[in-house]
Amino acid sequence: KTVLVPGANLTLSEGDAYGGVNLSSAADAVTVKIYDSSGNLVQTQSLGKAEAGNLLFSWDGSTSSGTTAADGAYTYKVTASKGSSSVTAEALQLGTVSALTRTTSGNFVLDLGSLGQYDFSDVQQVF
Repeated sequence: KTVLVPGANLTLSEGDAYGGVNLSSAADAVTVKIYDSSGNLVQTQSLGKAEAGNLLFSWDGSTSSGTTAADGAYTYKVTASKGSSSVTAEALQLGTVSALTRTTSGNFVLDLGSLGQYDFSDVQQVF
């Protein structure tokens, strides 16, 4: 299964990358800025208006300069606003569950491979 958890990692593979945003309230404008591993801005996407809650987005690897980014690891930052007010926007990343483990305290954690381990309560959505 694939899950949506807090974090700002994007993996571009064969021209596809997917991420998410959780908005605390409705926004007139949601913007995603994608960065390479050196911290250079690669692409800015305007997602437009959105309701409160989870919002998914995709990136085809195109860069602001008109080239195609190489497959690999990227990060992103999200900003959102309604009128002149800022809206709280939390970055959400997609991860594939490779294992479900019970901790010594009895809680369950999901192993998402290179993204690390996440408490089951961190999961925003399951696909």
